[in-house]
Amino acid sequence: MSEYNETMVGHEDQQPQSSNEGSNGGSSLFSLMSRALPENDLQSPITARFLLSQYDEYLELKSQHEKLRTAFYEKDKQCAVYEEKRSKSIAFEIISSAMLTIGPLLLGLLSSLVPKHGWEPITIIVLVAGVLLSLGGIVAKCFMRCRSCE
Repeated sequence: MSEYNETMVGHEDQQPQSSNEGSNGGSSLFSLMSRALPENDLQSPITARFLLSQYDEYLELKSQHEKLRTAFYEKDKQCAVYEEKRSKSIAFEIISSAMLTIGPLLLGLLSSLVPKHGWEPITIIVLVAGVLLSLGGIVAKCFMRCRSCE
């Protein structure tokens, strides 16, 4: 009785796929081939060269994958930082626009308050609030423009 040793190469638990999956990219035609190799085939120099070339290709692809993965995570961090800056910028824009809307509105309200009530404390409060909101909105817009230039 001759001894016939076989060694499994690849995935031992892989089941052959149906033949209709090979044409649509779901699996390759090589998945239908048997993965069992006799021991004497593994001793062949051609097989050894083939396996070494496949291993070298694997190592090259692995290093490319690591480079791409590192670059991806760096860009992902940059994107998160820019997204945070953008959301802060939008909130700052809303606040400054509200200040520039309410401030002049209060100053315009003064024209109807002064003839009716004179310069009572409420009129002075509306005047001060309008001026402060208007100036605050202008300063906020200037500050935002200076930060965007950086």
